[in-house]
Amino acid sequence: MNFKELESCIESVGAKPMDGFSTLPITSLSYLSASGRGIYGIKPLLHCEVLQRGVSKYIENKSKKEKSDVIQCVLGESYEPQYEKYFSMSWQKSHSKHPIRFEQLPAGPKHFDKYIELDDFQGMILRNTRLVRTIVRYKGSPLRQVNGISDNSINIESYNPLTNSQRRFILDYIDRLHFSPEHIFIDDHSEEQSIKRQLGLQFF
Repeated sequence: MNFKELESCIESVGAKPMDGFSTLPITSLSYLSASGRGIYGIKPLLHCEVLQRGVSKYIENKSKKEKSDVIQCVLGESYEPQYEKYFSMSWQKSHSKHPIRFEQLPAGPKHFDKYIELDDFQGMILRNTRLVRTIVRYKGSPLRQVNGISDNSINIESYNPLTNSQRRFILDYIDRLHFSPEHIFIDDHSEEQSIKRQLGLQFF
């Protein structure tokens, strides 16, 4: 499986903010590509749906077996044959109840058999690409008070050190949206554990 090509497909499906940093959709940043390009999930396009759309584009012109193999790879232990339809653009076009949305995978707690484990799906892709995941809580954002955090904040998650392009993008993003250091949360799963230092946050 070509994860670099998959990353390009995910990068291409992320909705773009309407007017750069001057409008609210910029706070819908979901992922950041290795090249430092923001991948946006403008409401109601959520993290999982951005990945679904990227995988769907990646497999669009592949054989039936190749499609199935890719879906099994990205879903891991959560895979069930009935989940393959969620990555079919033709199925989505005829079954989605939302004109601009995919029907999302039935993600939820692992102990419920009818759900996939979203963290496994997302983690597989993050581990094998250079994508960085972000969660932005900002005034007017639907995620502003998730988990009791009501202040403007950003969470950054990665399995690799930041590329120079990602570092520059994030520093500019933090500066433009005025996130204070205590409201910048880092989930660094890399061996190097260098992301805080890359962002100048090692003393916070």
